[in-house]
Amino acid sequence: MNDTKPQTAETPAGAASVLSAGLAPTTLCWNCNTAYQTDARQCPGCCATNANKDLASAQEEMQDKRLIDHDWKWVSDWYGDPEVVNGTADCSHWKCTRCDSEDCEDEPPGPYDDY
Repeated sequence: MNDTKPQTAETPAGAASVLSAGLAPTTLCWNCNTAYQTDARQCPGCCATNANKDLASAQEEMQDKRLIDHDWKWVSDWYGDPEVVNGTADCSHWKCTRCDSEDCEDEPPGPYDDY
């Protein structure tokens, strides 16, 4: 007895069926365990380098997470800031535009001492 459906010209088989179903090869982030596509340069959850693409950079980031390449933007939502209406945060902060990482320091986070 055969439980498989018959193949037709419209039914993709093999790798094509996996890709067309949206199940492209994925990997797990070494930093936050987010699943994402293997061909991506960075994890969409935390911006860590994809170790499958650039193992040396990923290893450096594993040693010092300040090396993770975020796209920092200054966000002011401080309730004490006179330019902010209805502020809710205890401090203005840096926020990555690609992931949810935040930092309340005055300078953008990173390995540099001088800005």
